[in-house]
Amino acid sequence: MSDGHPRTFKKWVANAVKGKLVDKPTYRASEMMRDIRRDYGISIPYHQTSAYGFEVGCRPMLFLDETHIKQHRVQGVILAASALNGNNELFTVVYSIADSETYDNWALLSDRRITFLSDRGKGLKEAIPDIFPNNHHGYYFQHIMQNFNDQCAGKYVAPFKKLLRKILQRIAYAVTEQEYQDAMMAIELNSADAKEWVLRNDVDH
Repeated sequence: MSDGHPRTFKKWVANAVKGKLVDKPTYRASEMMRDIRRDYGISIPYHQTSAYGFEVGCRPMLFLDETHIKQHRVQGVILAASALNGNNELFTVVYSIADSETYDNWALLSDRRITFLSDRGKGLKEAIPDIFPNNHHGYYFQHIMQNFNDQCAGKYVAPFKKLLRKILQRIAYAVTEQEYQDAMMAIELNSADAKEWVLRNDVDH
């Protein structure tokens, strides 16, 4: 069988494994590859088998509903948006406690901004603000710290480098705007170059 027609081939893979997937929801892509190779004599790349699970499991649907809070002293409703996972199980995406089910309360829930967290992989830094211009894009602290270590290599003595790392951690984990500004001032007082590096790398609050 040729993989010259990706859409047709993916459909064939789906038909080949869907029976076992129904019987065993935890059926792994590596197991699919092994069984297809054994049963049909065909070796397929990992992404072909994992693509089926992704397409079936990630469904672009949200279920919106409300439930009344049944407490003697508390009046209100819980507004929730839920989705289905690959096992057809509901999981909550977002919820809000409100006084009643109204347009304004649903609009407030639906208008919440999304925060994306990534390793700033190739293309992500440009693509996310283009597609989601009103949402925040944060970065994994581990990658920021690794880049900072590379920047500091051979530039600072070990104790001073350790101090800057601690301040950078304060910047990354600042809960309030004041904590963020205080940490930024601390890094500027110790090293103007380090502060410039932080600003260049978008470690904002």
